[in-house]
Formats: sequence, structure tokens, C-alpha cells
Amino acid sequence: MMVAVNFCLVFFVPIAFEDVCIMFTRASSEEHLRIAVRNVERVYILREERPPFEAAGNFEWKQGYWDPRTIGLSIDSTPTTARSVLRLTKEMKELKRNPVKHCRAAPRADNIHEWTAVINGPENTVYEGGTFFVQMFVPPTYPFNSPKVQFLTRIYHCNINRHGVINIDILRDRWSSSMTIARILQEIVALLYDCRPENALLGNVAEQYVNNRKEFDATARVWTSRFAQ
Repeated sequence: MMVAVNFCLVFFVPIAFEDVCIMFTRASSEEHLRIAVRNVERVYILREERPPFEAAGNFEWKQGYWDPRTIGLSIDSTPTTARSVLRLTKEMKELKRNPVKHCRAAPRADNIHEWTAVINGPENTVYEGGTFFVQMFVPPTYPFNSPKVQFLTRIYHCNINRHGVINIDILRDRWSSSMTIARILQEIVALLYDCRPENALLGNVAEQYVNNRKEFDATARVWTSRFAQ
């Protein structure tokens, strides 16, 4: 992961970077830049003129980027943005006050962009008695882009494939910046009450759910007992 810093306050992405995962930030001084990229491995300066601070000799400029290691900045794995951190911190506090039913969720202690949820199979469903672990990777661009959500526990469900990928529309075309982690969790719990064959990832399981519900229920209960208990 890299960060692009623009000193002209007009963002643009060179063609060479279009296929690279880039986070943008703004900086108007050397100190602001140090703060903005303190956890970033490599920084690309997006400016049409000469590299900033070049005359002062504070940054090593090579082939369009400088490495913060050369000026003693700490290195971490994933860049973050102040906006997403503030938003996620607020949501974390709200989830503690008002947890989603059947669910507990929290970020990693060292990375607020990586969340783990523990979902208890709702009563009177084929998943009752099961404990399902779900992982969420929240992008630095959150809430403008949706998290990547994946079941870590195997589950028999037409909307969740064998890799744990979930197909719910709020993570795709219905996503908006007003969505929250809590709303995602509510949608996931709702899936455990009722499958949505119209959005199936596993066509054969969806067909079974519609045409042979008794067999589907029996198989789902076996999977819950085998993999989630």
C-alpha cells in the first residue's frame, strides 16, 4: 500500500499508478507531511514541478518517490486517513453502547481498519447453536467505499460461498457513506434468518432452498454442528 501526497491541492493520478492501490492525502508543509505518512512504506509526490523540500535536502528523491525510512519515519503496514479513523472510532463506541443482536464486533487493538465479528446463530434457525466468525477489512477510504467482508467459519448458505464471500447488495450497488459497520452486521444476521435466492452465489444451494427446504435445513444444521460448534 502506498500513499500519494499532493502539494498543489489538486489531485491527479499518473497512468502508471492507475492499477495500484493508492491513498491520497494533502500536505502543505514538511511537518504535515511527516504526520500524514508516518505509517506508510512508500510515498509518491504528485506534483508537476520539482519535488517538495528538494532544496533543503530532507528527502531522498529516486524515480518519483521518496522512502520515509531515509528521514527516520516509523513504518507500519497500512496507511489510514483521519476521516476513516474518526468515523470508525465513533462507530466502535456506538456498538459498545448498542450492540447488534446476536453479534459482537470490534477492531484489532493495533489496526482499527481490521474488524472481527462473532455471530451467534439466531434461535429457531438452522444456524442456532453455532458461533460464526466474520472478518471485515475496512478501506482507508471508508465510508465512501465499503468494507470487504468474509466468513471465517464455514456455513451452508446460498449467499455465502465456500471462500466465505458474502453477497449482500449494501456492500455493492446500494452502498453509501451513510452505511455503518452496525448496518452491515444487521444485514448479515438477517441472512441467517432467511436466504436470498435471487442474490445467490451458490446456485445449487439456492435451488435446494427453494425446491427442497427440508433437505436444505438438514444440511445446514449438519454444517452448523460440524463447523460452528
